[in-house]
Amino acid sequence: MTARAPHPEPLQLITGEAVGGDPARQFWLLVGILSILFLLSTLGAIFLWWRRTLSTDAGDFAFRTLARRLGVARRDRSLIRRLAKIRGSAPVALLVSPSALRDAIETCRHSKEADLDRDSLDRLMERLAGA
Repeated sequence: MTARAPHPEPLQLITGEAVGGDPARQFWLLVGILSILFLLSTLGAIFLWWRRTLSTDAGDFAFRTLARRLGVARRDRSLIRRLAKIRGSAPVALLVSPSALRDAIETCRHSKEADLDRDSLDRLMERLAGA
């Protein structure tokens, strides 16, 4: 008599939890990961912007800071930059020294090459130079 090999048991498919897990859990995990990535990229962008503002010219940084604190309007800031360029001095020097600003304005009033609005110069003179 020959020995018969026992029959293997039939394969059983085990069902239960899905292979990927609970769909709601996967959704919230994805939301969490995306939120962290968004937060990190936002913080990175803020950090790069902050570093860029610090890495600019120190004189320009001083001018922007002082002009902002003095409440100088943007159009007046550009006017002061143009006055400083015509006069050959730093823009921050015109904010720090009212006499330097008065001299620059008077120089531009008498200069034929300076194409600046007289009313803007008068307003700037009243606002910052106290004249």
